[in-house]
Amino acid sequence: MNQKSNNNLLETFDNPNVENDFIIKIKIPEFTCLCPMTGQPDFAKMYLEYVPEKYCVELKSLKLYMASYREKGAYHEAVTGEIYGDLMEILSPRYLHFKSKFNVRGGIYTDVEFTHRNPDWKPSNKITPMPKYIIPFKPISLLKWIFGWNGYIFPMQFIWAIIAIFVWFFLTPSLDQFKELNFYVLLYIFLRNSFIVFLYVSFFHFHFYIKKKQENNFKYNPKFLEKNSKFLFGDQTKDNLVWVFFSALPIWSIYEYFTLWAFANKLIYFISWEGYPIYCIILFFLIPLIRDIHFYLTHRLLHIKIFYKFAHKIHHNNVNPSPWSGLAMHPFEHILYFSGILIHWIIPSHPLIALWHIFHAGIAPHAGHSGFDKIVFKNGMYLHTGTYFHYLHHKYFECNYSGDTTNYLDKFFGTFHDGTKESHQVMLSRIITLK
Repeated sequence: MNQKSNNNLLETFDNPNVENDFIIKIKIPEFTCLCPMTGQPDFAKMYLEYVPEKYCVELKSLKLYMASYREKGAYHEAVTGEIYGDLMEILSPRYLHFKSKFNVRGGIYTDVEFTHRNPDWKPSNKITPMPKYIIPFKPISLLKWIFGWNGYIFPMQFIWAIIAIFVWFFLTPSLDQFKELNFYVLLYIFLRNSFIVFLYVSFFHFHFYIKKKQENNFKYNPKFLEKNSKFLFGDQTKDNLVWVFFSALPIWSIYEYFTLWAFANKLIYFISWEGYPIYCIILFFLIPLIRDIHFYLTHRLLHIKIFYKFAHKIHHNNVNPSPWSGLAMHPFEHILYFSGILIHWIIPSHPLIALWHIFHAGIAPHAGHSGFDKIVFKNGMYLHTGTYFHYLHHKYFECNYSGDTTNYLDKFFGTFHDGTKESHQVMLSRIITLK
């Protein structure tokens, strides 16, 4: 055991998984104390939920600690606050929520809740260069990262790939319909993409910002959406929606339509999965990396002063981003951003792979800009959604220009920020030198 609280009952043990953030939920269904006015027993259910830092509470000691209140007289608010204070003192957690739910007394139910969360939440483990295990080369660890959970493929890349495959087989007209230029086919592509983006992004926006189901737990910046004059209509969400639906989706759909038109008319080199299965599988697998490299190159271009003031500033208005911020960009930036699909006009490819490429560009940024590191479900399960690496770019501007899977590029060019104080000082020194 590591330490004890002031009352000498609560004990802790070392967090066995300190490199990861996880939620511990504890229910105490039979808490009893005495009413300070009448001396009669008060019964309650207690609920403890916390994200540990260095320590976890030992359950037997917690049971004995809770039992010690059976002969104590205390108001509901006071006893809940006292327990909360003792837990905070001994655990110093990253997040802790403690709730008491007292049984009815005199026709009145009482619930008391206390919550602590660290401001500007950040992952406990520092950011590591990606792809992992390349330098030094560790093939077994690399394979585990590629195919393991929260690695290269699973879960998010897999979800996005499934969406693209479903769209190709069930929601995309046959290539024959692309042989002749047809405005109504283009309009269909735009409406289809708009519907998919609306459903996908609304899921995150509803969960995080409408219902606020996590409040600001696992949120990098504790503040919520902004309303000020730098945004259209003075509202961050309305501003983002305008850029997404009136710029991003039309430009995305035009790129997609003319690429499929080129495939249909054999203007670009069309290969089949049956004829070249290994090549197609490898190219499909590499699309996230190819797209991230393209993103890095165009992103550095957009940070040149003239292009930043003209276009990229629109996106950086979202210092505290939300899901709709992912594609909230100037049309000039959208033209560059979605131009990655043009690689399929150059190299041998297949329409499905090209569609996967542009859907990755259109869907991936929204979860990454959610402002939350993970989405937590009612059963305690969670998915990593945000990218702290890119959030630091929005926060500090002069770092982390690449995507998550290719941030070795930032490491190589000296713009890598891993979230530590040391890395921040290096960034500040570099900025001063440049000035």
